[in-house]
Amino acid sequence: MSVDLRNALLSDDPQDLERACELVFGKEGESLSQIVPLALAGNRGAAFAYVALWRQMKDSVLRTLHEIQPDLVISVGDQLYVVDVKRWPARGSSLLLDIEALEAPFSTWITKTSDVGVGTCAALIQKVREITPGMNPLALSVNELPHWDHSDAQIRAFRRHVSSALAESDPDMERIKEVFDLSLTQLGALFGVSRQAVSQWLEVGVPEDRLEKVATVGSIADLLEYRLRTERIPGVVRREASAYGGISALEMIKQDRHDELLASVKGSFEWSVPA
Repeated sequence: MSVDLRNALLSDDPQDLERACELVFGKEGESLSQIVPLALAGNRGAAFAYVALWRQMKDSVLRTLHEIQPDLVISVGDQLYVVDVKRWPARGSSLLLDIEALEAPFSTWITKTSDVGVGTCAALIQKVREITPGMNPLALSVNELPHWDHSDAQIRAFRRHVSSALAESDPDMERIKEVFDLSLTQLGALFGVSRQAVSQWLEVGVPEDRLEKVATVGSIADLLEYRLRTERIPGVVRREASAYGGISALEMIKQDRHDELLASVKGSFEWSVPA
């Protein structure tokens, strides 16, 4: 565990946070200082490189916080989630941190530090502190936005490219396939599309009108993996259950009853322990 990163997560001094970004993410910070201005100018490749660096830093921060407070940042499979109000893994926590990649280049941390790399890193850690129970974001004396000499069209392109990068690297579909032990044909059937269509989703990203269902089914997969042994899950989701009207969990998903299924799964585990 990095002592500097640990201090950045626990200290009340903004300088500790800045120092950690300089020492722990120095290399990434130098790259960000070059990449972010290009991404803001509308460069698609730079935007994708920015998202890759952002996620590397995000994973490092969450791993460190998991080591410090394993009850507040929980490991589910190969993913780390901040807990919610009921101390369940909050699926939305990963989404919130990804969304912050859109906002970080405009953070007042960049104004305060006068450094794009350090300021972007600091904005990430600040967001982690903001959404983690018992932690507080640091108060800044500076509340001025950084200056970027880019047009509205370039900023819109930045938003579009970063959003595309985040969506195309989303692990939901792969995780659903793996956790439920599905073939491509079976995976497509869950979402009412062909094997060819779902193969395309895996390659280039999920269509916008299907994102909500994919995210919900991903939450079901995560919750089952958190509460059950991995090898039990494929049998569980294929088994007919009276709670689902005599059909299986997979059939519930095919019938677009995924929200109902998620609520049922959460309720069934409310007072249980991992098995």
